Amino acid sequence: LLGAGTLITFLTTVLTSLIMLGWAIAVKKLVCPRLEHGMAFERWSLTWLRIAIVVDAAALLTASSTMMLRTEMIVWLYRAFGARVGRNVVIDVAVGGMAPIADLIEVEDDVLIEAGVVLMPITTEDDIHFKCARIRLGRDVNVLTCSMVRGGTSVGDGAVVGIMSIAQGDVPPGALVADSDVKLEPDAAAHVAHLTQT
Repeated sequence: LLGAGTLITFLTTVLTSLIMLGWAIAVKKLVCPRLEHGMAFERWSLTWLRIAIVVDAAALLTASSTMMLRTEMIVWLYRAFGARVGRNVVIDVAVGGMAPIADLIEVEDDVLIEAGVVLMPITTEDDIHFKCARIRLGRDVNVLTCSMVRGGTSVGDGAVVGIMSIAQGDVPPGALVADSDVKLEPDAAAHVAHLTQT
């Protein structure tokens, strides 16, 4: 049985997390512009500052969203910030920094996004000029630990983005991205299963 002090601490933590979540979603909806594919902006522009405000508001969620990793609650949180996420999706990436750019993320059904993955729909060449580009992850895609998916990337159904790899451009269905090279595998998922067993 839980003591009264433990129960009060637990309820306080849950209530605080819900308040922070409500605050971050409200700031996102009221302050952040709706980011569109192809939209461009510069550092210190009004768009950039509005995104920075949302990042700061969502930073409050880092600890509480970490508790939700690999649960349906983190998927719901991504949806609340504007990402299109299908069913049976496992996400192991906290939502904090993703809040303002979630509008540019589209994830189909049966997708795994492991820890340390960076989804980067806003790109820059000179750290002054920024461009938004949609990221689409097809059905049955696996994005493995510490990999990156750059803006403008469409990963085809059944493809695998390998550990510490960079996916960019169009990745064909069933392909395996290793480093920044795309290799066509007859069954990329079986290949990854084999690698994880050894």
